[in-house]
Amino acid sequence: MKIVKTNMQRTAWILLVGGLALLFVVGLSLVLTGIEVLAQPTAETASILLDKTANTDTAEPGDTVTYTIVIEGDGTTFYDSLWMTDTLPSELTYVPGSLQRSGPGSENYANGKITWSTSTFFGGDDRTVITYQAQISPDTTAFQVRNTAQLTGTGELTTDSWTVRLSTGLEPTSLIHSPINGDTITEKDTLTISGVAWDASIPRPFPGTPVLQPIDNFGGGGTYIVQWTEAVSATFYAVEEADNPQFDDATSPDPPDPDVTDTQYPIVGKAPGTYYYRVQAFNDEGRPSRWSNVESVVVQTTQATSSDAALNAPSDVSAPAEVAASGPVTVWVRIDSGAWQAADTTLNVDGWWDWTYDWALPEEDGVQHTIDTQAEDVVGSLSPIDTITVTVSNEMMLRYLPLVLKRWPPVPYPPILNNIVNPDQEPNYSVTWSYNSVSGVPDPTSYTLQESKDSQANFVDVYSGSGTSQSFTDKENGTYYYRVRGHNVWGPGEWSEVKPVTVNVFEYFDNFSNYQSGWPREWSKTRGALYRVRPYEHPSCPGSSCQYDEGDGYIIARRSGSDPTARFGPEVAVPSEDYEIELDARWWDAAYFATYQIFFGSDKDFEDYYALQVRINIVGDSRNCDYSVIRHTSSAVSASDVGSVAGDKVLQDWTRSSKIRCNLAKDNEGKSFDHWKIRREGDTITIWVNGDKLDDWDDGKFGANRYFGVGATLYEGFTPSKPEVDNWSVVLLDD
Repeated sequence: MKIVKTNMQRTAWILLVGGLALLFVVGLSLVLTGIEVLAQPTAETASILLDKTANTDTAEPGDTVTYTIVIEGDGTTFYDSLWMTDTLPSELTYVPGSLQRSGPGSENYANGKITWSTSTFFGGDDRTVITYQAQISPDTTAFQVRNTAQLTGTGELTTDSWTVRLSTGLEPTSLIHSPINGDTITEKDTLTISGVAWDASIPRPFPGTPVLQPIDNFGGGGTYIVQWTEAVSATFYAVEEADNPQFDDATSPDPPDPDVTDTQYPIVGKAPGTYYYRVQAFNDEGRPSRWSNVESVVVQTTQATSSDAALNAPSDVSAPAEVAASGPVTVWVRIDSGAWQAADTTLNVDGWWDWTYDWALPEEDGVQHTIDTQAEDVVGSLSPIDTITVTVSNEMMLRYLPLVLKRWPPVPYPPILNNIVNPDQEPNYSVTWSYNSVSGVPDPTSYTLQESKDSQANFVDVYSGSGTSQSFTDKENGTYYYRVRGHNVWGPGEWSEVKPVTVNVFEYFDNFSNYQSGWPREWSKTRGALYRVRPYEHPSCPGSSCQYDEGDGYIIARRSGSDPTARFGPEVAVPSEDYEIELDARWWDAAYFATYQIFFGSDKDFEDYYALQVRINIVGDSRNCDYSVIRHTSSAVSASDVGSVAGDKVLQDWTRSSKIRCNLAKDNEGKSFDHWKIRREGDTITIWVNGDKLDDWDDGKFGANRYFGVGATLYEGFTPSKPEVDNWSVVLLDD
């Protein structure tokens, strides 16, 4: 994506200052007499129906709402491990003893969560109905309350939600739509501030502003989810992506997606880099909110899949509904908490009031100001104060005497800020600059270096002194922007050109407490992959002692000898040939000669890889554990290169080891994990278990392969083979 920048050029003695483009955004508050409870569409995925409803369409703060959740099969398909979780938001309080169930499974309430699970096959004509009651907080000030039921165990995440929308009372509303919060103002003389206002006599004409959540890009891969809060009166959303925080040349798909009604959007297949996102809400009439806050994400590794990276508003929206006009309002504006001044108002044909206020701008360089607005209706009710912050940078640091053409005052010209050299995006780097002397202008005696992280909106001083360089260490991942200016006896000079530098240190750790961390979720007749639960009882345990919660381990399963194979990973590539993998692994359940593999040095599809293989041999009451190390090659190779097993080069044949713990967690006979460490350094592979070194092996064939994962296999069709892994980390070795 192209980044459009504003440049300053000195032609003769004239300084041309580029203007910022103003983006028109609008957001207003909801006017309702109570709380409107709106159902979401029924969710149906993987042959299991999940439907969440409530007993009322309207409610007031303090009211009790009865929720109903229906889980129903499609008549043919069965699943042997289903989990449903409904997390109550802070505005809802569970009514003790109200949880009831009819149909298969077991239900429970604990720590703000309604849960349901199955211990036997569920599907076909099975139907479970769960009801419970929750009280809306009498003191809530939220605009809406939304809770979501999530169903897992079908191979996909199925959700259905119920939203409770709250009124804003009878207050009027005034909002600033121009300038935009965080803008830099380069105009001189006068800035026209504008916005919209209305009183409580008309319905809300614009949706509220969504809040974009921090983006969790677990492991630094190119697949993640952009999420935001539900906006009041919003029916769909538009997401924008850019490679710069100013959103120059922001991307949108063509044609646009017509109905983005959810509050999240998946991003896949992004190349390494820093990406910025913002979201805008639209109501039924297609009127927009103001843009949300901006969030950024750093992608460290490339993935093969791809998709459009942004959504636009639909081109076809319904015509604005006819609405009654708002009653008269007075709009007040003030700057920096000064005296309130009346704005000019004009009644819009669609019922609200447009207003403007002219601000006599000071001439300044990088000074922040707050702008407040407040509306007052005919009975004297005041709206909440809407506030934005802008930065004024319009001071002409150069003044000229036209007759003698001399620079006055003779403050320093911009220093030359050098490109910041950090090709490996390390956390340690140096910023350097220089100054070219000009006759008649005293050289700088000191410099000020400023830094702003992930945007050019919040510069802060990071160095003041007479030097021309500054070193930085242990910087967090992100993009940093720098500028410098000199000072002489006449005062501060002009700022240099801004120079960026990116820090992108590879870090990977997953304790599997977040089911969106990148590892697959799947359950079928041949294989499974799911995030495990606590406590560690077997799924067949009775009653409420089996309380299933997302996370706390990752289990895969090989359930039959037919394809596809059970091999899973997060699709994260290690950016170096020299690294260490550490993880905890154990058997959840296993049978005769069941085996699990820890893959490293693999391609993305797990066709060419190294594998540490661990198997358990259960014969009666006797159990033994062995390990082996192989290099598997999918393509044809010579017999001398393969080794004793077709397709595999055996680096270490099966070897029995008393250092490996042979127990099954499902039997509660032992919950201890084996702690594995695998080091790849040059052509040498070294493996430890529980702190004891097993051996070294030399093999460099797949040094360029960087993916990792876990697998499970059976022996002659015996089942099951279910390993569990946890606390997976990857660190790069020092050069």
